[in-house]
Amino acid sequence: MAHATDADRAAAGDRPPLGARLRATREARGLALAKVAEDTDLSRSFLSMVERDESDISFGRLHRLINYYGIHMGDLVPPARSDVVGLVSAGSESLLRSPAEGIELHLLTPTASAR
Repeated sequence: MAHATDADRAAAGDRPPLGARLRATREARGLALAKVAEDTDLSRSFLSMVERDESDISFGRLHRLINYYGIHMGDLVPPARSDVVGLVSAGSESLLRSPAEGIELHLLTPTASAR
């Protein structure tokens, strides 16, 4: 797995990696990693690796975690910059696909390069 470089993080707006945001969410709820693992049927070691950004997580597993924490996917994404206005024309949206899970996400926000 490729690790994010400092340049990647800067381009992402210096937001913490997904794993750190998931860990902060869990800790804010006072939940032990073992409890989350048991309740979500995900292994403790897997969750630990995700929280340390040493493993990727599928959409399905991430969805299971956000439902368990009672949050929305948008809660893990930094707020939009208020100084950026963009328009995505029909058919020009970016796609994220997970064929193994049968999931296709249509991103309706402009990419950083289009801003």
